[in-house]
Amino acid sequence: MSNATGQDSRSETVGVVFATTGKTYNILARRAARTLKQCMPTVEIDWFTDATLKSDRVFSQIHRLSESFFRPKMEALRKSRFDRTLYLDADIIALSDVSELFTALDDFDLLAAHAEKGQVEYCRRASRLAASRRSTAAFWRFASRRPPMPF
Repeated sequence: MSNATGQDSRSETVGVVFATTGKTYNILARRAARTLKQCMPTVEIDWFTDATLKSDRVFSQIHRLSESFFRPKMEALRKSRFDRTLYLDADIIALSDVSELFTALDDFDLLAAHAEKGQVEYCRRASRLAASRRSTAAFWRFASRRPPMPF
């Protein structure tokens, strides 16, 4: 169970990562991270990007993608500094706290989910109301737990 500092009770680090390339998705990642911070003010959020942005208050750390043209999401998950990582697509609007997904990693090493058709349509309408009409608002959430290190 995670506490307010982004650490769970077993001293494992937990955090969220976004991975984006290109101006449009970089803008969406910044917007998505801000909506997430409104729902989860203490969560650690890292951004993997091809942008040359030096800093942004909403992100705990910004990482430059080494191969932005080839699977940035997988690079972000592989290089995540967190023991328990939640990957979120940039074209989302966070509406509530999702920290229970970190706890779900007690039982699984990798979780993946997508929005059902009704949820996607709801998110499209919410996205249009909130800001970007370009957003598809399809949620793809990945969460992963680092496997235990061998002794």
